[in-house]
Amino acid sequence: MRLLFTYLACVFLGGMSVNVFAQDKVIFEDDFNHSKKFEKNWFDNSTEEKTGKIEYKKKGGIDNSGCVKISNPERGAIRIMHSLNNLEPGKLYRMSAMMKCVGVKEGRGAVIYLNPDGLEQGWNASKFVYDDMEWSEIYMDFVPNQKGEATICCALGFPWGTYNGGKALGEVYYDNVRVEPIGDKLYHRESKHFIVSLDKDKVTITDKQMDRWLANLDRTYEAYKELLGGTPYGGRKIMILNTPGIEPGYWALAGNPILWNNKVKVLTLMIGALVFFMKLGIIFPLGICLVVEWEDGIGMMRFSLISECHML
Repeated sequence: MRLLFTYLACVFLGGMSVNVFAQDKVIFEDDFNHSKKFEKNWFDNSTEEKTGKIEYKKKGGIDNSGCVKISNPERGAIRIMHSLNNLEPGKLYRMSAMMKCVGVKEGRGAVIYLNPDGLEQGWNASKFVYDDMEWSEIYMDFVPNQKGEATICCALGFPWGTYNGGKALGEVYYDNVRVEPIGDKLYHRESKHFIVSLDKDKVTITDKQMDRWLANLDRTYEAYKELLGGTPYGGRKIMILNTPGIEPGYWALAGNPILWNNKVKVLTLMIGALVFFMKLGIIFPLGICLVVEWEDGIGMMRFSLISECHML
């Protein structure tokens, strides 16, 4: 792949921009107004791609400021990456960026995401942006690994296989990247074994209903522990986290956190569906899955072997 880093020196200077002593303030930000800072903060490892390029632009960003352009005439997965250290394990952070798109097609489109290495959830991403879009803010919420590390990516295309192929073509521009703790932006409820972190406008049930549901999940967790003599994820709490970055038709993606489609409101009638996905994530290692069958608007659950589930 041909890379064009205009106004950049050849020496990579590294750069882990984390304020350890101010964890409730901005952790990292880059407005791309300085080429030296861009060189220090970002790196690229899209070496598997034969086409496409990454360009640092002195103009063309918000208010004609600096920005980064990623383009590819063919489908690929090209990205710039920044590594964060000294984050707090188990704590939620939000990455946001301004994005502009021209003719983006296929795969996951223009997208920000985390490098999945060392993570218990490898599919976390922002919404997928296609076609033409003027400057707009996109975001992704995430939890770092158990060492307090995360590598954020601003990309055109997604490198790992999804049902839509992941990889994309077109042009995308990035500006004003920021990482900060999530704070009170989400709805939070917590039980003995689970944490719920959802968009506030998607929650239309009461705290009492949510707590009752979480108590049921705790009992499922305890039954799993008694049956297997162990717990998933080393006994750490399992989080349910809203995400804008999920393929159409998917309710949730397994992992920790479990990613819940933020286009789906948490209605009272959806609690059964949430229980399904939570129990699926817990029971899957047993070689057993749960099947939900709908009849006259009522969801019925039953256990099946994994081999049988593939045929349903």
